[in-house]
Amino acid sequence: MATYYSQGSDLWSTLTNWDTNAGGGGSDPASVAAMDDQTFIIQAGHTITLDVDMSGFANGIAGLTITGGATPGMLVCKYDADGAYHLKIKTATHLVGTTSTNRGRLLANSDGVWGNTGVLPFGRKFIIDLNGTAQVDASNLDIQLYNTEPANLEVATYGTKIAVSSVNTGTDVITLGSAHGWSANEPVCIRSTGTLPSPLAADTVYYVTSPSGADLKLALSSGGIDIDITSEGTGTIEVYNGHKSIATGEMNVLTDITADPQWVATAAVVLVDTNAPETYDQQRTTLSAVAAGTITLASNVDSIQYPGARIVLVQRNIEIRSNGTTAAQAIVDWKTSTFTGSVLRCSIRNTSGQLVNATTFYGYGINTGTGHTVTTISGCNSGINAGTGHTVTTISGCGTGIYYGAGHTVTTIGGCSYGIYSGTGHTITTISGCTNGNYGGASHTVTTISGCNSGINAGT
Repeated sequence: MATYYSQGSDLWSTLTNWDTNAGGGGSDPASVAAMDDQTFIIQAGHTITLDVDMSGFANGIAGLTITGGATPGMLVCKYDADGAYHLKIKTATHLVGTTSTNRGRLLANSDGVWGNTGVLPFGRKFIIDLNGTAQVDASNLDIQLYNTEPANLEVATYGTKIAVSSVNTGTDVITLGSAHGWSANEPVCIRSTGTLPSPLAADTVYYVTSPSGADLKLALSSGGIDIDITSEGTGTIEVYNGHKSIATGEMNVLTDITADPQWVATAAVVLVDTNAPETYDQQRTTLSAVAAGTITLASNVDSIQYPGARIVLVQRNIEIRSNGTTAAQAIVDWKTSTFTGSVLRCSIRNTSGQLVNATTFYGYGINTGTGHTVTTISGCNSGINAGTGHTVTTISGCGTGIYYGAGHTVTTIGGCSYGIYSGTGHTITTISGCTNGNYGGASHTVTTISGCNSGINAGT
């Protein structure tokens, strides 16, 4: 195994720009393929543009060090041509930086200029593949990654959807346009292109009472009393139940996402039963087909879903992916570093549990650190393991959303055994489809907890 040093700013594929001597005069790699199992160091003052695909490497490169300095070394994803640019790191080795005045830099954006925030166009894929126990050691690494976000982060699913024909405010009977076939206590949701009959609300589970032909009434709980309907509502009003079949992966969806280029076959998703008031139900899989009004998963839906169960897109055009199989292994680890402000607008996910529709989770998405920003984390034992003041848009399909730490801000946590396990002062907009929404800790602020077996289990 050899160690290769960059000799200047150039493309990764420029073989003569790598040398076994830091100052040159040694030997170059024979080919890009021959880089497998070799170690690489980007020296201070050099910017290396990743323009190769290492996904076919048997092992991956045996570590990459990006050297800091007055002008730090930098690895930047190729930004001016579409392609899949994979950086594969061998197990037991790391992607690391060093510090000397400044930390080494890792960049993916629209123009390759540090500090600019334009997104990497969707046709350009920057994938960091971490084999086995490989990790991103971010303790001396400045990271700025800006992915292209999909127009739809998630879509809601349903089984059967029937338009409402009339609403009788005197009898509280809702008459559908056709016989529904639903039994008493069937969970349903209701939506409208205008206003809903008062006091009904969208994205809320109700339970059918007094079913007869096309007629039904609604209750707030199974076996509960009828809701007093005080207005008829306006627009097209529809009532829908949840997906029932476990013999198919095809699901009806309320949003047509065929025009969203990121919702394509093979894209990674998590199915989260966000409205089920029971032990959490999540399924990590991929898409096999997308059509107007339907999405087909690569594996059959593994359980009956409540109306409004979400399919969450967890794949992005910038990803840090680990196939490690150790519960306590960090994917991105700041260790004891206290610098702030790294931007990981990307997907961080463990792929070893994918297509395992149960409770197998590995690794920590992000471990320790202060004030870093991440787009989406999935498939991990803990999404956020510790640290202070991280901001994450979505954590889904993890054993625990937030395990510990202080002052984290997350928009959505879904499909986790624990939404919040512990810590202090976290701010969450929505926790849904978890066994325990807020299990413990102190001084958390959560706007909405829904579809959890226990909304607030303990804590203060």
